[in-house]
Amino acid sequence: MIEIWPELKRDLEHQLVGFSDFKTMLQQVDAPVSPMDIGIGLDRLRESYGLAQLIWKRYRILDFTQELGIFEICVTNIFNSEKY
Repeated sequence: MIEIWPELKRDLEHQLVGFSDFKTMLQQVDAPVSPMDIGIGLDRLRESYGLAQLIWKRYRILDFTQELGIFEICVTNIFNSEKY
């Protein structure tokens, strides 16, 4: 991973839509933009990160963060980011 990170990072930056841009796109079509908009509280959302890993058969970023031992750190950073 360390060896391929620079190329992978560049590829991901071209493929993924940033949070602010994605939120703007949702707002433009009057779609919900936060968990609270669809009746999901932050406690339930936080719990769902761990559960989400169990329902997908594919290898996901959640699996990767678990293997690195940084899953809880990543989830905590998400909830401390002031995005919610």
